[in-house]
Amino acid sequence: MTVDDHVAKIEGSPWLLSHQCDRTAYLGKTRAWGFFVTSAVFDFVPPSTGCYRIDEFHPESHPHCLLGAANLTVEYCLGKSWQGNINLRKDGAQWNTVGHFPFYAGIPGKVTSRAKAGSNPAEWVADAFRFTKVSDSCSTLPHTALLTLRLIGVNLTEVQLPDGKLTTNTDQRLAFHEAMVDVAGLQNSQVRLLGLRAGSIIAEFEFQGNEAEVAAAAKRVETALWQHGHGSLEDRLCEAAAAGKEQIACRAQLIRTVPLRGMEGQAFEVDESLSMWAWIAVSLSIFLLCMLLIVVAFICKKRKQHEKAQKDAQSSDSKDVDHEATLKDLKDNFSDSASTATPDRVNCCVQTEMTGDLFDLDAMSNSDAKAEDDGTDQETSDALVVRDI
Repeated sequence: MTVDDHVAKIEGSPWLLSHQCDRTAYLGKTRAWGFFVTSAVFDFVPPSTGCYRIDEFHPESHPHCLLGAANLTVEYCLGKSWQGNINLRKDGAQWNTVGHFPFYAGIPGKVTSRAKAGSNPAEWVADAFRFTKVSDSCSTLPHTALLTLRLIGVNLTEVQLPDGKLTTNTDQRLAFHEAMVDVAGLQNSQVRLLGLRAGSIIAEFEFQGNEAEVAAAAKRVETALWQHGHGSLEDRLCEAAAAGKEQIACRAQLIRTVPLRGMEGQAFEVDESLSMWAWIAVSLSIFLLCMLLIVVAFICKKRKQHEKAQKDAQSSDSKDVDHEATLKDLKDNFSDSASTATPDRVNCCVQTEMTGDLFDLDAMSNSDAKAEDDGTDQETSDALVVRDI
């Protein structure tokens, strides 16, 4: 599917006057030009789910059509986006690959083009974008070669080819396709006619396969175009362009071949070049995040140490309080015992042996009683003696 600036959503006032950039524009006219236009949005609704290659077309830069750089934003998949820059000063008047992106059937995607920040807006232009499905998944991409052919001497109006689009004439489409398949030596499914556009007919083909067979097919086509006359590739292409009408003399030439390397079993990756400031911002963010984690870990460690110290202090205070309470209880018990004991027991200090055992208080009481009895007998004896005297 090809979307050009004639159907793009233009923000600003589209350029309607003719200028030098129109000479090599995709359909011979550029509406999204940087004098009065700030951006152009190219909408795309994928017909099926898969991996699509996005190609970009812009006019050729020259002294009367000075071009600079453009910023692209690709919205793909389910809410994802990619940003990158393209150089408009080179590779003009041809299709240039932006990258491969996954899309879902019926889920709209779009490409937004605007002047690169810091550049001259008057040197920006947005011409056309092409979306081509290349595989079911971007994890595996086939090797591809894009071939652009020009047929000189054929009037596009006479053969009724829609400008910039595939012809609706099935026989004509099949004739172009079959002529290229026979020469390239590839299967029908490996060759696709991508577009036919204004001026001298420009046919764009895509070869798919492994790297070796794609390169060999492109080489065979290049060699075949050096041959002329009946039955040659040039003759068959001119016949296909006539669309069943009387064939006129024309010439075919190969404009360019662009090989695109594929990927096998790799994760989806867009060829995205971050600017220096973006890398600095990412690196600084990672550094700040690491520092934040270190500070949080340090604070948590200090907090745990503080909590442990508090617990130890509370435990020590509790032990001291328990010890003091025990001593007080013992003291109170001894006081109670002293207040209820006999005078002789109170005045007698109860000592412990080295082993820590207490003396038998009953035995001590018996000894005291015996001593008292002995004292009484002695006093009685003394009294009798005194009386006798």
